[in-house]
Amino acid sequence: ARPIRCPCSRPDVMIEPPTGASTARAAGHSRGLEALLVFVIVLGACLWRLGGGPLAGTEAHRAIGAHQMAESGQWLVPQLWDQPYLRKPPLHYWVLAATERLAGRGGEWLWRLPSAVASALLAVLLCLMADRWFGRPAGLIAGLSYLGLVALWSQSRKADLDALHTLAVVASALFLLELGAAPPGRRWRWVLPAGLSFGAALLLKGPAGLPVIVGAVVGPPLVNRTWKRLRRPHVWVALLSGTAIFGAWALAAYQVSRSGGRPADLSGLGDLVHHLTRIDADRILKAITLPLVLAAYALPLSLAVPIALLPDTAPTRPVWRRVRGLGGAVVVALMAGVLGRVVNPRYMFIVMPLLCPLAGAIGVAWKAGVYHASIERLLRTIMGVTAVVLAAVNLGLAGTVRLRFEAQETWLLAAAGMAVVAGVWTMRCWSLRRHAAGSVGMVVLLLLLMFPFAALKVHDRIARSSYRAALELRSIIGASRVTAGHWVLNGPELFHYAEADVDFRRHGLTDPVGFSSDRWVVFHSREWKIWEARMPERFKRVTVLGTRRRNAILAWYVADPAEAAAPERSW
Repeated sequence: ARPIRCPCSRPDVMIEPPTGASTARAAGHSRGLEALLVFVIVLGACLWRLGGGPLAGTEAHRAIGAHQMAESGQWLVPQLWDQPYLRKPPLHYWVLAATERLAGRGGEWLWRLPSAVASALLAVLLCLMADRWFGRPAGLIAGLSYLGLVALWSQSRKADLDALHTLAVVASALFLLELGAAPPGRRWRWVLPAGLSFGAALLLKGPAGLPVIVGAVVGPPLVNRTWKRLRRPHVWVALLSGTAIFGAWALAAYQVSRSGGRPADLSGLGDLVHHLTRIDADRILKAITLPLVLAAYALPLSLAVPIALLPDTAPTRPVWRRVRGLGGAVVVALMAGVLGRVVNPRYMFIVMPLLCPLAGAIGVAWKAGVYHASIERLLRTIMGVTAVVLAAVNLGLAGTVRLRFEAQETWLLAAAGMAVVAGVWTMRCWSLRRHAAGSVGMVVLLLLLMFPFAALKVHDRIARSSYRAALELRSIIGASRVTAGHWVLNGPELFHYAEADVDFRRHGLTDPVGFSSDRWVVFHSREWKIWEARMPERFKRVTVLGTRRRNAILAWYVADPAEAAAPERSW
């Protein structure tokens, strides 16, 4: 094999390609070890204090729905207290319910475990694909740089569907990118994984991942000006097969709902229609500025897009076209999000992992010495500044946990002190061009940052959850049945931790028509204002539960007003 000359500003740089079967076996063995290392590091970081704190926010909707699915055995349509709940498709509920069935029990740690595993698997996938595209050590850099996406840490540590959705969407995008660039004889082997991952993305969050899919399909031919790949059937077969998977479930769920005599829960579809039809200047402005917000969240990895598009990023033109295609996929995905009027940055975090293979490509080019001295200085400066920022953020988070939540966790200050030392040492390594030591220092800084971050999430969950109010609710109603409407959707963990038997009114309690028997009722504050104004004589005891916003009102409803005494209020 002859050396490959780099088409760059350093014509003296040569890269020797590997040859021989023994070299291939050694490369495969090394690739497996690197993937295992990435998996262990990322999963270990996500598992730290994973079960700390009660369910809070939307993770309660997923975990409790999955728990009731595992108990009832009704797997096709997710339910909350015997009522269909389809704000999201069922795949995440299936994963959580299967985890609970395998473990024989539920719990916060088990319900959050799939998210941590999904993040580790995504890092491994990024490692393997970057290694396949750009060689060593691009895979290791791409896999470990996933830790640098701090904006994704939260979704890796909660019982919500974002981590699994990110895995499915990014996997589908990577497979579609490989499908478009693979030789003719190897294209069909990527159709099945691309179709399955796209179907999984639809079964997790519906069309929310389409901007990234559009970027993977349209981005490479757009920036490389080669539209042949769009005329190939492989990409469209993969997308149609994934759509067919989602369509098969949707049809089956619709038939089951009709046969059971219950109206289908179309709340998720209603949310989508409302989003697409709502047009106002404020949303348009937020959508236009969203790419800048995401670029800020993804620093310094977002700088990989302009750097990777330099002509001396890859040793050969085909590899450079692949780098350009990946950068184009990121840009087109962001533009698709703008056209779709996505205003919440969290909904576009799924674009960020595509930056990791670009970081791997930059690392290979940097190691090969293909960059001009000015670019090398810029890269070293970026890495040094990032090390200092990570140390400062570590110290700031540790102080926030102690001051805001009054947590007496002295080990956080010890971790922050270690981060300061590691930050200074890492910055010095980059300034002295000790790239390997500097890279190790960056990983150490990210792992140290996970300690105060995990503590912050635990205390934040405690503050946002209705766990304490659930204990209060349990002490008042005992084992009695309770009727609720909007509060089941607002905070289902209130009833889960109270171990309450819930009569869930899916359409809320906004119409005060009365009940036929005496009962405990949990109102949302908006519901309570209507009932109190219409029939104040029906309520004997009223208690405002200690939720975060104090908008949960527990009241004893009396069907016969003649038996009702003056309300007893506990404000």
